[in-house]
Amino acid sequence: MTREHIGTTEDRPPVVEMSGLAKTYEGARPIDALVGCDLRIERGEYLAIMGPSGSGKSTLLNILGLLDVPTTGEYLLDGAPTAALSEPQRCDLRAHEIGFVFQSFHLVGYRSAVENVETGLLYQRVRRNERRQRAIDVLEHVGLAERMWATPGEMSGGERQRVAVARALVRRPALVLCDEPTGNLDTHTGGQVLDLLDELIADGLTIVVITHDPTVAARTSRLVEISDGHVTGGIPESIGTS
Repeated sequence: MTREHIGTTEDRPPVVEMSGLAKTYEGARPIDALVGCDLRIERGEYLAIMGPSGSGKSTLLNILGLLDVPTTGEYLLDGAPTAALSEPQRCDLRAHEIGFVFQSFHLVGYRSAVENVETGLLYQRVRRNERRQRAIDVLEHVGLAERMWATPGEMSGGERQRVAVARALVRRPALVLCDEPTGNLDTHTGGQVLDLLDELIADGLTIVVITHDPTVAARTSRLVEISDGHVTGGIPESIGTS
């Protein structure tokens, strides 16, 4: 389940390039949530962003997902600059290029797995028949061929998270952002979800996991740490020293 237009890593830009990124929330006492962040994520990377509560993880996630804008700095997503985009343009880019997996699943309780996955395509204006087929294909890919017509209330926590992963993948995004994807799961079920992410990385996807759990971070190929808005390890050493 790879993106249709994927090429070789040599002829495509990094999925994420952030340079000098900062975010300040104004108020009586301005809060510097991010300070001079540099972050580069290559195509096919499996990256963990780890830090304590209040470190800036959520702010960085929101900017990565085009849900918020930086105060200063540059963010290129799949080679496209994002700073000057209007809100409709940001929504359109987000709908096509970014998949989200949240800790709390965010599934519609009265709809089947297939219908929940189809919602990932609504903003892409994909025709109904194609939406249904793509949803079926991706649910089969994440191991839910026999559960695709079940509603969330009829599914285990692990199955619901697989539906959430499928909803992210159905867009065929450049970047998949996972916000504490095992936070509501027991150890065994969380391990199964992480096994699935391992499989997706083998398919060539680019995945970023936001976590405070070192066990989850240890499953990824690179760790970026954030503390008091400062990012460490955002640029791989092989790039920074070249």
